[in-house]
Amino acid sequence: MKHRHILYGLVFPCFLAGAAQAATFTGFTGTATASFANPTPTTASYSISNQDSGGVARISWGDTSGCWLCTSPSQLDVNGLGSDGVGGWLGILGQPFVLATLSYKNGAGSNNIDHLDLNLTGNITGVGSGGLTLGIAVNNTPNTLDPNASADVLTIDSPLPWVDFSVGPDNYRLSVLGFSQDGVNMSPSLSAWEGATASAGLYGSITAMAVPLPGSLGLMGAGLLGLLGARRRSA
Repeated sequence: MKHRHILYGLVFPCFLAGAAQAATFTGFTGTATASFANPTPTTASYSISNQDSGGVARISWGDTSGCWLCTSPSQLDVNGLGSDGVGGWLGILGQPFVLATLSYKNGAGSNNIDHLDLNLTGNITGVGSGGLTLGIAVNNTPNTLDPNASADVLTIDSPLPWVDFSVGPDNYRLSVLGFSQDGVNMSPSLSAWEGATASAGLYGSITAMAVPLPGSLGLMGAGLLGLLGARRRSA
């Protein structure tokens, strides 16, 4: 399985004047639009409707024909914040925020998918636009009389993606944290009982990054420390 790590396509350069500077921004706004791609196996029964710009991105899977226990396909809807041109996400430094909302229905069908890619494209206001990808494994469990044991599970099986960007001399990182149903506890997985629908948010966080000293200044500082040490030993 290939893990994808795609960074935002536009990153402003960071010009350093000398010593590291503290971040001057406390938050950012932006939008996100979701789409699905690369469901596997390719022979599975599925359908994709990437209509997040005017509704939701939707993928459904599972063949319900010729199976009296197969009630309805499984379905995953994702709605990126601001994808319909209204509102968007607000990221306060160091605090989790919602990038997209998810609705996951555990249906009953055969010939299911076991993996898919969730793509998020969007814009960080005043910075630029681009996208990132999450690989998601789909565990379609055998159905039993126990709804908990029959729960199906979505799990992010790729490294959680992140993107670095700069505004003037300040560096920041937007990181995907995972799924959460309460905004506090983050998880790479989202489960739904048999026949039920689970809702969650896909959360991210923006943190300020330390600005490294230019290489020449760093070497100069190391040289000065060496000279001071030599003088002290000779004194």
